[in-house]
Amino acid sequence: PVSIGWVGLTLAFGSTDEVHNTNYLQAAKSNLQALTGTDIQLAITHLAMDQDLKLAAQSVNPHAIFGGHEHINYASHSGNTPIFKADANARTVYEHLLYWYPACQQLDIVSHLIEINPLIEQEPETKSVIDSWLSFRDSALIEQGFTPDEVIYNTTEQLDATERSI
Repeated sequence: PVSIGWVGLTLAFGSTDEVHNTNYLQAAKSNLQALTGTDIQLAITHLAMDQDLKLAAQSVNPHAIFGGHEHINYASHSGNTPIFKADANARTVYEHLLYWYPACQQLDIVSHLIEINPLIEQEPETKSVIDSWLSFRDSALIEQGFTPDEVIYNTTEQLDATERSI
């Protein structure tokens, strides 16, 4: 058996009675130290890339960081710590295969970035949830006087409106 410890970190968005923000590096360090009894320590983050790089560079760091926030895909390293981020809005997902070698305490990760496209069969329950949210979105837009499917302009010029280029 292999034991895996997970740490979750996100951007600070203000404190309330229910939510208390702390320095993410201090929180990561103390929580990763608490996981020293596990074979593998992983971080799931919603931090900026420079924050993930700082996390990977500190003395107590996870074996890998699976992150978000930038909205564009990354596969990077900081030292021996790989950092993976898929594209926003489920345009891509990562599939990670983790191979643990207990004799040498080594983790190898084989990762594939998978494009989500119409060729992928939709899982019915997930599709139902997505359709419900899309219906909610369209209803809200219509209530505000918008026509969600209205064509407002046609062009023959290719436009690049990706977040990376903007």
